[in-house]
Amino acid sequence: MLNSTAPRGRGRGRGRAGACYWLARGSYQAISVTQVGATLTIDKKLSCFFRDNLNLIDFLSDYLRHDMTQSPRFTEREERGLLNVLEMIKIYTKHTPAKIAYDVVGFGLPSSNQMVIITGNDGQRQETTVAEYMSTKWSITLKHPHVPTIQAKVGSGILRPNISYIPPELCFIQEWQSVHNDLLSPMQQKEKSNLSIIKPVDRYNDIKQILRERELSSDPYLNHIKMKVDTREMLHIPARVLDPPVIEYRNGEVTVNIGKWQQKGKLFQETPDIKKWATILVSDRELNRDDRNVYYQFQNQFSR
Repeated sequence: MLNSTAPRGRGRGRGRAGACYWLARGSYQAISVTQVGATLTIDKKLSCFFRDNLNLIDFLSDYLRHDMTQSPRFTEREERGLLNVLEMIKIYTKHTPAKIAYDVVGFGLPSSNQMVIITGNDGQRQETTVAEYMSTKWSITLKHPHVPTIQAKVGSGILRPNISYIPPELCFIQEWQSVHNDLLSPMQQKEKSNLSIIKPVDRYNDIKQILRERELSSDPYLNHIKMKVDTREMLHIPARVLDPPVIEYRNGEVTVNIGKWQQKGKLFQETPDIKKWATILVSDRELNRDDRNVYYQFQNQFSR
C-alpha cells in the first residue's frame, strides 16, 4: 500500500541524472501465527525506488560522477564497480514493439565499433556494427555511438542465453525497483534514516487509520477463510525497559541516557604490565636472511 512519494537525487552534485530515486512511504501487512493465535501485522515502511523513465546513460554518468557522453572511457576498477551495481538492477529497452527486460553481464566496444552478426531477409548472415544495425533495422540514428555498448541477456536457464550488445542510450532502468543501500550516498542514507523515524503515537494513529480504510470486516479474502480481525485495539505485549549501563572510567562514572556519551576529559583505567610475551612466525617456506631481518625489526618494535 503506497501512501506518498517524493523524489530524491543522488546528492553528488556532478551527475546528469538529477533525481534518480524516489522515496516512497507506505505500509505492509501480513498474517502470522503467534502464541495468542493468528494475528494481523501492519506497519509503516519507507523504501527507496528507481524513478520511471531513467535512462541508463544518465544513471551511469551519475554513478561515475562524470558525463559518459563526454568521457565514455572508464578504468578497470570503475568497470568492476559498475558491473557490481548493474547486477542488482533490471534494465529494459522500448525501441522494439514490446518492452524487453535484460540482465547486464558486461560491456562491449562502442556502438560504432562493436561488430555483430545478423541474418538478413534472404537468410544470409552478415557482419555489421551495432550502430549500423540500429539504423538499418530500427531507423534509429544513435546520438552517442562512441559510448561503450552493454552486454545483456534475457533470463537464465539450462540453455546458454544469447548475449546482445545494446547501446546504453536505448536502455532504461525498470521503474519501482528497490534501491540497494550500497547505491545510496552517506547523505542519502542519513536522509532516508531520518525520514523513517516516526514517533510511536504517530505510528499508532497511522496504523489505526489504515485499519479504518481497509474495512477488514468486509474483506472478501478474510471472509472466505472465516477469519475475523478485532480492530478495536492493538495487541499488548508485556515488556520492561532495561536500565542504562554504568560506564566507569578512572576519574569517575558516566550516566548513559541515550546510548552514547562524551569521552572528552575521560581517563581510562591503567592496563597491567605484561611481564612476558612471545611471537610466533608461521611460514610455508624456510626463511632467508632478509626474511629474518624483517621479522626481528617487527619484534623489536614491541620491546621498546
